[in-house]
Amino acid sequence: MSLLWVRESRKIPLKDHPGWKRIVSRVYIAYAFTNGVLNTDNTSIFGLSMDFGPFAFLDNFDPHYTPNHDDHMLRYSYRNQPSIIWWNLVRLGESMGELMGIGPDVDAEEFVEKGVRKEVADDLVSRAEGLIQRVGEEYKATFLAEYKRLMTARLGLKVFKEEDFESLFSELLDMMEALELDFNHFFRRLSYFSIADLEVNDARKEKARVFFHDEGVTGGHNDDAARTRISNWLGKWQTRVHEDWGTNSNDAARQQAMRSVNPNFIPRGWVLDEVITRVEKGGEPLRSCEA
Repeated sequence: MSLLWVRESRKIPLKDHPGWKRIVSRVYIAYAFTNGVLNTDNTSIFGLSMDFGPFAFLDNFDPHYTPNHDDHMLRYSYRNQPSIIWWNLVRLGESMGELMGIGPDVDAEEFVEKGVRKEVADDLVSRAEGLIQRVGEEYKATFLAEYKRLMTARLGLKVFKEEDFESLFSELLDMMEALELDFNHFFRRLSYFSIADLEVNDARKEKARVFFHDEGVTGGHNDDAARTRISNWLGKWQTRVHEDWGTNSNDAARQQAMRSVNPNFIPRGWVLDEVITRVEKGGEPLRSCEA
């Protein structure tokens, strides 16, 4: 089976393989899903992570969060998910090193029946290592491209600009972490904003309140400083929306586009735990959701 996979895989560019984009960023980073046991036997080349848990979507944005309470070294934390996926893929590459390194002789009768000859072993290892290195470069490039695409869409922008990475993406995540804001709620609530309501700083500071929890600002920051930081970010975001959609554009199309990629409901761990408890211990029947 592995020989067939290697032989057929050579015919398809890596970026076009099933699951390649899914495996590098679609859920793990852009939607903050964290698998607490993301080891090799739970990782599929089809872009799936398979396990009974623990896993969870982030609530407040915390890059160091892991749902695995035994993971004291934070190996499977949110911020480490992409690097762990790559570590797992390298282990797969190593296990199939002979098949990849033998190159065009993978179907040769001598290799199939007798394996690797000693005199070609060094070349085989070098070729396999080179392939793994090039795949690593493509993994990084594909990951960043897909992450940028998804974050651009979640922020309601049409095109990605290089300055967006620092001024919008990075600053947003730093702000969420510092102010202990809910990751997915932020994007959903932002999708209801009207650009006309963000023209002046005072208006932006007032709108900033919708991102706070019911108890107000947390994380050790005072209310005014927190709202000022969010206001500054909203000002940059407004400028980019104007650039992509035009200064006189209708908000409705952008808002609809944002809501289509920013779900209203996230299967949070504590909600699922509550449902399980109610069904298993309380005897409450499961009910299907009807449109």
